[in-house]
Amino acid sequence: MIVAFAIATGCGNEPEKGVTGGAGSGGAGAGGAGGGGCATLPVAEDGELCVASSAFGGLYIDQVEKPDGYSIIGFAEPDSCAYFLEVENVLEENGTPVSFLKVELLGELPGTCKISAGPDLPPVPHDGSCVAIVRTRRFSAAGKEDLIADSGEVVVTQVDASTLEANIEATIDGRPVSLAIAAPHCKAVCACTANLANCPCF
Repeated sequence: MIVAFAIATGCGNEPEKGVTGGAGSGGAGAGGAGGGGCATLPVAEDGELCVASSAFGGLYIDQVEKPDGYSIIGFAEPDSCAYFLEVENVLEENGTPVSFLKVELLGELPGTCKISAGPDLPPVPHDGSCVAIVRTRRFSAAGKEDLIADSGEVVVTQVDASTLEANIEATIDGRPVSLAIAAPHCKAVCACTANLANCPCF
């Protein structure tokens, strides 16, 4: 059941270059319902991930009054928010590797965020700009393995209390990827840095 999410090697309508436009199927994007397509992204161990849904939450780095940015997750499951809470159970109970998309955005949004090659979060910009880290992550019994985008941009067109919409154009592991996201808010995705007192996420 849960394991059916898998690391797909084919998504039914996978294009020649291994890239699907997330909004290509009826404009549904990677937000959830609609369309029969998904965005195919490379992951570690020569795998692939079909991103079928996404969710977002606040990132608190320098302050607790409001988010300094946002984190987006994307899974092959139809409900990324619910599945995010099951990842540890999948690993512990089934030993099945779990792969997902992770996008971190810092700075003023909406806006066009240049992708940083990471892997660590850059300082929060305070000049009206924004920066992004885009990666695919594979969790397994051996630990976590990331493929981090080394170029491109994330154009955030909308962000409010319920929805974050963005278009991602990036190069991951030498492979160009294009993905449109319409992510609903998910309380579980909220995160604070370890040294931030009074974290509002918990």
